[in-house]
Amino acid sequence: MKKLLSALLCAVMIVSAVPFYAYAYEQDEIFEEMTVNDMLVMEGQEFNIYNYKDLTLSYSVSDDTILSSDGKGVFKALKAGTSDIILTLGKNSKSFKVTVCEPESKVTSAGKSPVMGYFGSKSVFGSECVTMLTSDGDLYLVYKNESKIIAKNVREHKIVGSPLNWNKLDIISTDGKYYRWTYNTESKTMSTDLLYNYIPKQVTDLYTLTNDNSVIKNSDSTVICKNAKKVSNSGFVLFSDGTLKDINADVSTVADDITDLDPVSPVAVKNGGLLFRYDKNEDGSYTGKLVDSGVTGYLSSTRLYTKDDYTTKIYDNNKTVKVCDFAAKDALVTNNAVCLVDSENTVYKKSSYDSAEINILGINFSYFYSDNDTFGYISTDSNAVMSDGTVKPYYGNIENSDFRIDENKDLYTDFGSGKEVKVMTSVEKMLVSPADGKTAFFIRSDGSIWSCDNWTWYPRKKSDSQKFYPVKCFTEYTPGDVNQDGKVTAADARLALRYSAKLQTLNNAQLKAADANADGKVTATDARILLRYAAGLAILDFINSTEKPDDNAKG
Repeated sequence: MKKLLSALLCAVMIVSAVPFYAYAYEQDEIFEEMTVNDMLVMEGQEFNIYNYKDLTLSYSVSDDTILSSDGKGVFKALKAGTSDIILTLGKNSKSFKVTVCEPESKVTSAGKSPVMGYFGSKSVFGSECVTMLTSDGDLYLVYKNESKIIAKNVREHKIVGSPLNWNKLDIISTDGKYYRWTYNTESKTMSTDLLYNYIPKQVTDLYTLTNDNSVIKNSDSTVICKNAKKVSNSGFVLFSDGTLKDINADVSTVADDITDLDPVSPVAVKNGGLLFRYDKNEDGSYTGKLVDSGVTGYLSSTRLYTKDDYTTKIYDNNKTVKVCDFAAKDALVTNNAVCLVDSENTVYKKSSYDSAEINILGINFSYFYSDNDTFGYISTDSNAVMSDGTVKPYYGNIENSDFRIDENKDLYTDFGSGKEVKVMTSVEKMLVSPADGKTAFFIRSDGSIWSCDNWTWYPRKKSDSQKFYPVKCFTEYTPGDVNQDGKVTAADARLALRYSAKLQTLNNAQLKAADANADGKVTATDARILLRYAAGLAILDFINSTEKPDDNAKG
């Protein structure tokens, strides 16, 4: 009997141990399959290591003066330098190097964080990228792990061509000049050409109306005609004397007494509010067909026009269609819908311009958003109102993507696993690739620019390849405020003097603040300027620091 009980007990122990050994073996196998890659983080950044498959890992660092660890996968970058992170599972361990970088500095008065602009295609630039314009006018092309300044003193910029396949930008400088930036896909080089010393009156896909009223062909900068008032992509030009001419037919006169011109099609408004379509005959002459009357003008770049009976209409496929019963002040026409704005900034949506049903999409209109099949508008209270009526805070992108920013500005993603993980804090804006919904760029509250591609976090399987990169980071500083106490005093001058004598260390932001004459180094001269500034005897502009005249000043 004792032998039987002993055998049964032994069998139970063996059976109960099988799941444990199977679980341990599975963990070892997963850990063996994992690969870890070096990371780049910014000083002061807190980050977590995503534990794929909930492995029983322990965490440690090789240099606790560079990185701190809570032992559970959360780390903080303490200062610039390198340290290994060691992951241990049982008797096995793996490590990878983390480089902590000191951020670049930005003058506090520079204002807002960088503004994200347009996504660049991998097929054009070799890697996904995005344009970013800083508040001090620097225009960057930001890749996944690097950034390049492509223009300075920029007021605004816009893409030329397809939103998903562009290689040119039109740039307006802070002094009012118009540039064309081009990326050569064959030589992989960039060039910037000055097109105009002013901002043109009108720029279409094919033509430009300059400030001296000349029409220029965009493809070769040929001046086609002068004394123009408006140009259409159809090749029609409205001249200042009211004549309508076709620039594709040796500038032949089409009609007289014209007051407005459709920006797309050969349709124009004749004096008295008469809307005509002009078709070319075989003999080269033109026949005008009366389309509508009581017309007051066109809406920007759309084919919609308003009438004196406070309606908005469109002429399409040789017929006029009433779009709405109010005079719209702005409109967005897409492949599958039309949105209209009334005088009270209420936005209406129709499934198509000839649909009988019209619904209110939202209120407080600021500007339209459109990207392929995704469209809507941004409200004055910084909400993104989608075409389906959903509303969410606007962070620079309103695509449905694999990322989510909550009300606390925390960034979440599920990495395609169904398990959502918080991967970043203080995220102000994001821009997600319209091509794949996975490649993304983020701007954090500290001014740092981050990028991310694909799916997984560290550590990860060999088949996965997501990485979060701090591409660029700005640390704000106030000129002269070396000790960062919010004011410039003799104490700041003392710190600068001690640094110049190699008696004091300063971080990057402090060095920028101490460089009073902006010559790229901190010397006794800077300490003198700061001391005189604290006494009210000098001016700090950090471009050309000058001293106030003082006859009684010595030295």
